[in-house]
Amino acid sequence: VSEEWGLHNTFFDGRDFELSLYGRVKKDFLDFVNKYEQGTFHAPIAIVLPKDMQVLCNINDTSFNHGLRIPYENPDLTQRELKIAEGIKILMGETVSQYGNETKTLPNSNLPDAFDIIHEDCEAAFSAYEYLVDLTFNPSFAKKHRKAISVDEAKTKIFELMPCTVYGGLHWFVNKLSDGWYLTVFNNDGVDKSVENGERIIADAARTAVIEIKHGQNLIPLEGVREINKSDSIYYVPLNGGDYFFARIG
Repeated sequence: VSEEWGLHNTFFDGRDFELSLYGRVKKDFLDFVNKYEQGTFHAPIAIVLPKDMQVLCNINDTSFNHGLRIPYENPDLTQRELKIAEGIKILMGETVSQYGNETKTLPNSNLPDAFDIIHEDCEAAFSAYEYLVDLTFNPSFAKKHRKAISVDEAKTKIFELMPCTVYGGLHWFVNKLSDGWYLTVFNNDGVDKSVENGERIIADAARTAVIEIKHGQNLIPLEGVREINKSDSIYYVPLNGGDYFFARIG
């Protein structure tokens, strides 16, 4: 229940351990996790890196630890690494967020959160994916693996492999269940935090999730935003900055 700030963020003091406001949020999260079946995170496409690839910096925040010569923030990265980082950012880091200061690690995007990252020597794992995005810079990889595709091809293929499509520039992903799916949608935009003002929600960051469900399935709201409108087979869910929507598809 602790992270970089330790127990002091979770409790008001170390005597009776009354939950702080932050601690209550963490408890709500743990209660949520215990309430629902986890399922399996649906990542049908893997980005494949060279087997000797080093750890990259946070592609959404290159100012982190700026100037320190450590493996994940190395100013001497080769052109190969820079091109790999660019490919990863297109699929996992391109942001459409505009408001607030909480959007660097979890940005809103026009692509689903549905990609894994593995190395080219992890061949035993390749069968778990429908496609492999070739960022190996190994000319023989695509010849050897018929499922190899480019970054641009992955941007199209990923929508074909999802049980639904969410439009509106939000952060979304699905978990596969034995008899359906969970859909999670976040509006990571519009949250501004500071010591002076605490947490402030920016009204202009409000977005509407336009959700198209495939194969005639239904969308059943479970947690978060409860307002939902349906027209034909399309669902509309309004999300203010910082809101989330959790539902079952089935």
